[in-house]
Amino acid sequence: MTIRALLALLLALLVAPAALAQTERRYDDRGRYIGRSETRNGETRFYDDRGRYTGRSEARGGEMRFYDDRGRYTGRAEERGGEIRRYDDRGRYTGRSEARGDERRDYDDRGRFIGRSETRGGETRLYDDRGRFEGRVEKR
Repeated sequence: MTIRALLALLLALLVAPAALAQTERRYDDRGRYIGRSETRNGETRFYDDRGRYTGRSEARGGEMRFYDDRGRYTGRAEERGGEIRRYDDRGRYTGRSEARGDERRDYDDRGRFIGRSETRGGETRLYDDRGRFEGRVEKR
C-alpha cells in the first residue's frame, strides 16, 4: 500500500463511526485495482490486488495503531482537532495531515508538503506535491 493510499484511508477511518462495516477499493493513477480495505467495529484489514492479507489497524478514541501481516506493530496515528499526526513503531514523528472540508493536505516529518486528497461523494482522489493525480479510493 502506498503512503498516499494509507493516508487517505487513515483520515476516513478516524472520522467514520466505528460500528459500521465499510469496504474501500484502491486504484492507481491509471485506474488499475491495487487493493482494498475492510473495516468493521474499529478494526480495518488490508489486502493487496490479489486478495492477500497485508496488515490491519485498530481505531480507539482518536488513535489508530497499525500492524503488519504478521501482527507486528508498525506505528500509530493520532487525530486532534482536524489534524492527524503519524508516528513510526519507535514513536518517532513521521508527519501530519490537516483536513479542511473535503480536502486533506499531507506533510512529512520536516513540515514539507507531500500531497493532498479531495473527497467527493464516495471517492477520494489523491495528488502528489506537484498536483499530479496518483490514484483514487472508492468507498462501498
